[in-house]
Amino acid sequence: MQSNKNWFETWFNHPLYLQVYAHRDDEDAKKLLNLVLPVTGLPHGAKVLDLACGAGRHSVLLAEKGFQVTGADLSENLLEVARNEASSKKLNITFSRQDMRFFKFPLPFDGIFNLFTSFGYFDDDRENFSVFKTVSDHLVPGGYFIFDYLNGSFIRNNLVPQDEKVVNGTRIFQQRRIEGDTVKKKVLLEHAGLGKLEFEESVKLYDPALIERVLFTFNLKVEYRAGDFDGNPLSEKSQRLILIARKDE
Repeated sequence: MQSNKNWFETWFNHPLYLQVYAHRDDEDAKKLLNLVLPVTGLPHGAKVLDLACGAGRHSVLLAEKGFQVTGADLSENLLEVARNEASSKKLNITFSRQDMRFFKFPLPFDGIFNLFTSFGYFDDDRENFSVFKTVSDHLVPGGYFIFDYLNGSFIRNNLVPQDEKVVNGTRIFQQRRIEGDTVKKKVLLEHAGLGKLEFEESVKLYDPALIERVLFTFNLKVEYRAGDFDGNPLSEKSQRLILIARKDE
């Protein structure tokens, strides 16, 4: 079993990872970007960073909308998928292998995106919140941070203990539990060629008000809140926590 505090290094780099999350499609990504981009007013040609870009769904869509896009992720496997997708569409996107806690780029960005729960992987709150500091350090004054995360209260009240599915011949069995302020998921896979595999995910549950307070300490003031991709108001019943924060000038 693969289970340790750095679980994301192995699991996100595994070739079967994308089969487990095949349901996260381009339509969801388009819907989210269509919601947040008009709020920011980021101009054509703006420099943007897709932080924890994974396989590059949002990076590709942002590039197609005319932005200068950089994608950063820790998984070389996912980055290779992203590079191939961008190349197939003849898009000029820079992809870089970086740790989200202390990524480093030479130029500041007009906007930084952290989407689809690409946050909260670390046991220590200081490590998680260090991401916000590094984001702030890489934004131009007046630049925007777009943050899309799970809503802790919704997860606590609507956790699905387990489910099972088959994707491309791979049996996927998922078990979920909440331990303190963390939601943990065990992923059991049965693959014809690779046999039985087991991974565990761990994501911290944060109160939206706390997230806003921490962002504010790093000169990031929240100007927009939503609870889903349709832009409905954020509440305890919302499935998502979508925030747009602007860096003080």
